[in-house]
Amino acid sequence: MQRHFGFIFLMVLLVCGASLLSAATVAADSAKVVFVLDASGSMWGQIDGKAKIVIAKEVLNNLIDGLPQDL
Repeated sequence: MQRHFGFIFLMVLLVCGASLLSAATVAADSAKVVFVLDASGSMWGQIDGKAKIVIAKEVLNNLIDGLPQDL
């Protein structure tokens, strides 16, 4: 469990960051967001039988779907 803490912590930060972004009101012409997804070999490690890269992609997709349309 200890080795998965960093990954889980990163996912929590992404979700919290998305909540802050979606709550913020930003002018459409000045809003710029860059998401960086770790696609290194370690991301093929598994948590509860599921590859971390798959979990990260799902989190990122949900995060993007929740963003305001003008962002």
